[in-house]
Amino acid sequence: MEKTLHILYYYMGDSEDFLSLATQRLKEAGYTVVFQHVDTIEALRKALESQSWDVVLSDYVISEVNGQEALRITKEYDFTLPFIFISGSANEENAVEAMKAGADGYLVKDNLLRFATSIEHEIFHAKILR
Repeated sequence: MEKTLHILYYYMGDSEDFLSLATQRLKEAGYTVVFQHVDTIEALRKALESQSWDVVLSDYVISEVNGQEALRITKEYDFTLPFIFISGSANEENAVEAMKAGADGYLVKDNLLRFATSIEHEIFHAKILR
């Protein structure tokens, strides 16, 4: 039985390759994926208010805007909504900083072997909190 995941992705720039690979990994795990990507803080706010999401993904560094702002806004909206940073590089310092700030996960774009498992894990824990 396929399950549907509603994923909000906050990023700036070209991430089509990542979205394609992420969708493929989730389909392999038995999910139908509905992605919406936004590229401004205002669009993020509107998307959070417009519908229910299973998880929010965000680039860690987004041009002039730090992904930490997206994390703060998401957690203000719903502190149980899973928020996972997706980074272009494996930087342990950034990962620790992200987790201290309240992120639920930190994954590297070119290593998505744990992607579906990480999302499933965070959604499961969020349901316990609700």
